[in-house]
Amino acid sequence: MTYLQYISLRSHAVSCIMNAESFVKVETGQKQPDFLFNLPSPQTSGTSAQRFAYAKQAATKFLSNHGINEPSFF
Repeated sequence: MTYLQYISLRSHAVSCIMNAESFVKVETGQKQPDFLFNLPSPQTSGTSAQRFAYAKQAATKFLSNHGINEPSFF
């Protein structure tokens, strides 16, 4: 997975968390896409910047728990 693909997937996961969706659909280029379930619940208090920061951190942790880690440049 390239860095841009990872960023795109994380961005999609952040959007799903902020919209309180229950899963992320991952296009794999195969006939059937992958679905990742059990997304964390969105933060309901705080400023919009705090809610976005929480969703970004939760999406990163969610993806790493499913074996999708941020690619290294080195």
